[in-house]
Amino acid sequence: MEPTKKMDAAGALQTNPPLKLQPDRGAGSAVLVPEQGGYKERFVKAVEDKYKCEKCRLVLCNPRQTECGHRFCETCMAALLSSSSPKCTACQEGIIKDKVFKDNCCKREILALQIYCRNEGRGCAEQLTLGQLLVHLKNDCQFEELSCVRADCREKVLRKDLRDHVEKACKYREATCSHCKSQVPMITLQVPCSLVSPASRSIQVSLVHRIAF
Repeated sequence: MEPTKKMDAAGALQTNPPLKLQPDRGAGSAVLVPEQGGYKERFVKAVEDKYKCEKCRLVLCNPRQTECGHRFCETCMAALLSSSSPKCTACQEGIIKDKVFKDNCCKREILALQIYCRNEGRGCAEQLTLGQLLVHLKNDCQFEELSCVRADCREKVLRKDLRDHVEKACKYREATCSHCKSQVPMITLQVPCSLVSPASRSIQVSLVHRIAF
């Protein structure tokens, strides 16, 4: 069984873990966008009300402004417009879809606000702009939780611990069988290879995997 570990030229582990939030590619550079509503990040300074959605009251995500001058998150506005008679939740004026516009100036100001890393509770002390969060989580944050890079391993570890896990702790790291001297996943050594035919080695790995988990 071949490990799925990838190394760069400097010997560093490379991973590309999935994130639950979706990147906003219309921002010029990728930024995190919540699936629904506004941002729930912890901001360094109190956020002014002008940067908060009139529907969800969170910090605006992809702000949309109505003819009456109030701002909403993109998804919150979509929810309002799904009504047969959409009204502004701030002033109760009717909302006309064709007169709702993207407030890109407000969006730039929001993405420049300082936040704490969402992994602050795990030990990350970084302060960065909201617009930098996606790149930080995907590439830099040592306290981001990642899946092991070996295909059969289901464990998740912090980025700072990933190398040690892959090389020293992963049940699927390669080890030398004392009987046949071949390189096999560590977990298969629970069953001596002398008791298992080469043809059934892959079946053994699958069975041990199910027993272990």
